Amino acid sequence: MAKKKPDLAELAGALVQFWSADGPQEITDVWKKRSVDSSDVVAGLRSLVASGDLSLTALAGVASLDARVGLAIEAIKVVQRFGGLKVIDGILGRKTRSAMKSFRSCNDTTKSNKAVTGAGKGMSGLGVLFFHIQPKLASRAIPTASGGSETAQFVIGNALDAWIIGGKLNLVTQFVDDPSDANVLVVQENIDGPGNTTGIAHIGGKGIEQQLTCRFDENEEWNEAMFLNTATHELGHILGLTHEPGPGHIMSAFQDLSVKHPTPRDLERMQTEWGVK
Repeated sequence: MAKKKPDLAELAGALVQFWSADGPQEITDVWKKRSVDSSDVVAGLRSLVASGDLSLTALAGVASLDARVGLAIEAIKVVQRFGGLKVIDGILGRKTRSAMKSFRSCNDTTKSNKAVTGAGKGMSGLGVLFFHIQPKLASRAIPTASGGSETAQFVIGNALDAWIIGGKLNLVTQFVDDPSDANVLVVQENIDGPGNTTGIAHIGGKGIEQQLTCRFDENEEWNEAMFLNTATHELGHILGLTHEPGPGHIMSAFQDLSVKHPTPRDLERMQTEWGVK
């Protein structure tokens, strides 16, 4: 039997009820200070779905409206962290919606970037992205299944290879020492503690003119499989992909450590973004 498509208007109403009355006191107190129409909440939810931050498949996969409210709030919190907001409260207010518009504009492929075109680099016809990995992350030891370890930079390099070599993309990458020379900053910082959000990243792609950031939670107890899976997913965002609806892909919204590499569907989407050599 096909699952019923989630009703975003119903979900918006339940969110407003939670924020205004049923949630913790600190949330209801904050809500009283804000002026947000239900129609704005519906529009915000549609934007979250369109960006891939909130999966309709995931919403349809839970039976209760309360569970859907929980999924939506977690998606909003990710956006708030991702947008650099000081208050991470899961309320889809004006500042959060503005942050969504701001960082989603980095997916505008009509813009140009001197570092992406490869002009003057001796790489005619290839896209070029310059990455700077924060030194304390680059040297961080990631335990392997064999009992040894690899540096985070080595694993990040493998994640990039999974996209570029695996997809035969019309793209090359270079690591640079100076952050100001980079299109992409890769850093570790406190996100929300171990066992929660493992990483967040801007959605980039070909033709980006602003510097993008890929963040890993420094509090996670990483192993190679988990770090590689997270790095491949977040770098997929950096390279231009939103979430893939449904499970079983590197770019699915929810982490599945059994998926070790980009799937054919993941690679097909990435080839559409960058082209094939």
